[in-house]
Amino acid sequence: MRYSLLSQFQGVLVGAAIGELLGISWAAQVTQADQLDLTAPQLPLNCPEQWQRLLSSTLTGEKLSASKPRWGHLVVLGTQSLVQRGELNLADWQQFRQRHAQGTADLETLEASKMAIASLPIALFFHEDETKLYQNLERVGQWSASEPSSILASFIISLAIAQALQNQFHPQRSIPQMIAAITRLETKLGRPIAEANHMAILMQQLAQVQTLLEHQASLERARSQLCQPLQATPTPHELKQIQPIMATLYCCLATPSDWRLAVLRSLQMKIAPALVTTLTGAVSGAANSLAGIPVEWRLILDQTNGISTLKSLWQVVEFEAEVTELASGLLATWSGTYDTQKFPVKRYHVPAIAAPRVIRPR
Repeated sequence: MRYSLLSQFQGVLVGAAIGELLGISWAAQVTQADQLDLTAPQLPLNCPEQWQRLLSSTLTGEKLSASKPRWGHLVVLGTQSLVQRGELNLADWQQFRQRHAQGTADLETLEASKMAIASLPIALFFHEDETKLYQNLERVGQWSASEPSSILASFIISLAIAQALQNQFHPQRSIPQMIAAITRLETKLGRPIAEANHMAILMQQLAQVQTLLEHQASLERARSQLCQPLQATPTPHELKQIQPIMATLYCCLATPSDWRLAVLRSLQMKIAPALVTTLTGAVSGAANSLAGIPVEWRLILDQTNGISTLKSLWQVVEFEAEVTELASGLLATWSGTYDTQKFPVKRYHVPAIAAPRVIRPR
């Protein structure tokens, strides 16, 4: 089914928020040993009522603010900056980092997990041009002194979102298309986009996910194989960078039409739960749109316990309606037919948007 682009943009941002909240809450309730033990029993999270009890326990124990990733709210800043500027402006990001830094670690490099989350607005804004997409991800990586593996990981997630927005997200075709996109990109740029060992690790992991999908492997088998060391004998750091990305691809492509199931299965992978559920929520949100996210799950973002759940998580927004409004503004700016400074997109209003390069050049 082909969803509206507006609903898909909204699905990415809302899906990321819900996924991050679920991942953090799950990690706060499960011991570190159980998270690493693949045979340990899982928390029952099959219905919103069970999830609500989990969230209530997490918020009551005041574990959310202490355990949440520090870069999830860069999604909001990146979206706001793109809407206001109409292009990637790293000065805005720098100002945000300085305002919200809680220690010197926040001003260091963006590791793969943090950059993959922070680059979600970039994936949306440049989804129709893979060369511009990579070049802007590379700008963010160079500005933040991120490792090449971080840029490569973000590019893979961005390609998955781009495929979903262009109705090309398919269990059997998506990964071969990603590999082809990387080849085309290196040809256009006239240079490799990663070191040979990083690219070898990536290709081997992509091939492994493709095999799992072709054989319709169970979650247990996928989890076991994706946690195994690679034949290319990478350093533990390199493997740690790429494993969450592969877990996200498997969860999204194994159940491409069911947002809820993809996100819940991402928790069972036991690979960086807060990160994998965030990225799974975003990618599956692009594939299934905002309409594909169950309403009862979305309502949890607006629940309050003195402060709204979303406010506790992302700090810079309070209600889901603000997130969908940001997505609407981003789509309007991307289309090139809407002046959001003179005519800001209002909450609950659906803007009239034409296809890019039809009314005027982008």
